[in-house]
Amino acid sequence: MLADLVHKYEDMSKTNWRMENLPEQYRARLMKGIVGFRMEIERLEGKLKLSQNQSATDAARVAEALAAGPSPDGHATARAMRRYGIVEDGDDPGDN
Repeated sequence: MLADLVHKYEDMSKTNWRMENLPEQYRARLMKGIVGFRMEIERLEGKLKLSQNQSATDAARVAEALAAGPSPDGHATARAMRRYGIVEDGDDPGDN
């Protein structure tokens, strides 16, 4: 499950980080601290977390990085940050 999760999200990043590249003993130690579980969802409540608790400078940097990255979800998040006034139009190039 962990390998699938890492591949899904790390494949989109520019770092090209791979679990397989970690030394076996180190990876085994890290994995002892991870517990996978499943739970049935009975209700969902949505909240926006768009760096609104950060300074305007930091929020603009976050939006810029998301807009410049390869992820369509990141691009959408950068647009949402503008739409909800977290960053000013022109603070990030996120019209990808």
